[in-house]
Amino acid sequence: MNQILEQIQKEKKLVSLYGHMGGEQTVLTGYILYMTEEELLMAKISSRGEYDGFVLQRPKCFFRAETDGSRERRMGTLYLHKKKSHGRIYKLDQQTCMDALLRYAKEQGLLMNFNMDEDGKYSILGFIQDFSKNFIKIQKIDQDGFEDGFVYLDVQKIVSCRCDTAGEQDILLLNRVNC
Repeated sequence: MNQILEQIQKEKKLVSLYGHMGGEQTVLTGYILYMTEEELLMAKISSRGEYDGFVLQRPKCFFRAETDGSRERRMGTLYLHKKKSHGRIYKLDQQTCMDALLRYAKEQGLLMNFNMDEDGKYSILGFIQDFSKNFIKIQKIDQDGFEDGFVYLDVQKIVSCRCDTAGEQDILLLNRVNC
């Protein structure tokens, strides 16, 4: 599957990736920005063809990829004609996809949601305060947008993460209203 995904990335095609999270089938649609053996960073697009943040996932989680279908054509056309598009995330040669996404989220002041298990039941939401190769310091934010202390995460234990998707955008708005 990795070879197929690398080819899709190289061709800059809109792709729908099918996988399993939390016992349920999931579909992520967007553009693959960067990919390694262990990481896949995608610019996610909503089913309405709108900007929907970024997702970092393990490529091995996906069992199916679709391009050039009616779903992808519809979403791609809508995305092209709507106002908001994805910002540029730059990944340096020796940098991981995670490091590139963390740097981008910190610089832009965006919320990130980290899944610590395959089921997505244990997640941490917050602003990136600092990070290194091994740990991330996060200003934790609750579901109502209020600050809720600090969390230190072991980078190796993170299963997947999202940045600035619709859910994080809503909580960011609540944070700005409440603080």
